Amino acid sequence: MPWTLYKDSGDIEILRENYDLSHDWVDEVAGYLSPDGVWDRRPEFVLGQLGDWLDPSAPPDQPSLAMTQKELVATAYFARSCSQVTQMAQILGKDDDAERFGELYNHVRRGFIDRFSNMDGTMTSDTQCAYALSIAFGLLDDDDVRRVKAGNRLAQLVRESGGKVSTGFAGTPFVLPALSITGHDEEAFALLESTECPSWLYQVKIGATTTWERWDSMEPDGTLNKGGMTSFNHYTLGSVAAWMHSHIGGLEAIDPGWKRFRVAPHMGGGITHASTSHITPFGRAAVSWKLLDAQGEESTNGNRLEMDITVPVGTTGTVELANHEPHELEAGHHRLIVNL
Repeated sequence: MPWTLYKDSGDIEILRENYDLSHDWVDEVAGYLSPDGVWDRRPEFVLGQLGDWLDPSAPPDQPSLAMTQKELVATAYFARSCSQVTQMAQILGKDDDAERFGELYNHVRRGFIDRFSNMDGTMTSDTQCAYALSIAFGLLDDDDVRRVKAGNRLAQLVRESGGKVSTGFAGTPFVLPALSITGHDEEAFALLESTECPSWLYQVKIGATTTWERWDSMEPDGTLNKGGMTSFNHYTLGSVAAWMHSHIGGLEAIDPGWKRFRVAPHMGGGITHASTSHITPFGRAAVSWKLLDAQGEESTNGNRLEMDITVPVGTTGTVELANHEPHELEAGHHRLIVNL
């Protein structure tokens, strides 16, 4: 949370105020690791690690019984924590801490790869969650072949599922970003637009106006999930919205605090128009776009992109589109027409 708030606000005081907490958390968990860097010590909690909580394959009354190894999930997330606290230490000028936590990150990452990733790019847990975390957290970035193969396998799992989501709380925020990172936008849009349970639009199809705690909190006949524990307004599975804003809408910070941001919308699926905005520390940044055919009608097969972009005073927006050179925009309102 401190890292996220810093990235959004650019306020270094957030890091300074929360550094001891972050530092102590990473040191605490470092004591739970096996010699190879994997977090496999059972926490003092009745369920142990929660893992990919509410994976749709888990029994309704046993939501911790996910397909993905809990140790894999815990180690991936801890590696991410090590990376973030290393960056925090660097920004705050704590060089000794930055070096120590950087070494810990490398140790945990190596342990993750050796324990959970195979040479052919498959994971010991052959699940959407396992591939999503390893790709989105950059844990395979030093091995291009393994990373490409992992991305291909993730896309294959999505196709084999018929475009259904197979992740719980831990994997859902990262499955679409991981597909996009590895060049599988077609599969990402298939997941987004599926209306069969488990999916986001299944909930919409049967009348939901908020995102639920479980993929199947309500059955098509209106009965509630038999597991008992459920909420009809729960952020976790709704974390897909972050990918929608940054990837479909195309609005994403480059620098902490949005001093520089990119406008990089991606078209796909049945989507012909989109809009998004964000209140930055400098004011409102916004983009809206539509895809048009030769007759000026919205079409998924259109080859003309029309964009309206708002760049707040004090910031720079960079338009990044495939097969086009990046184009910087100064403060103001801009209307662009691009032939794709």
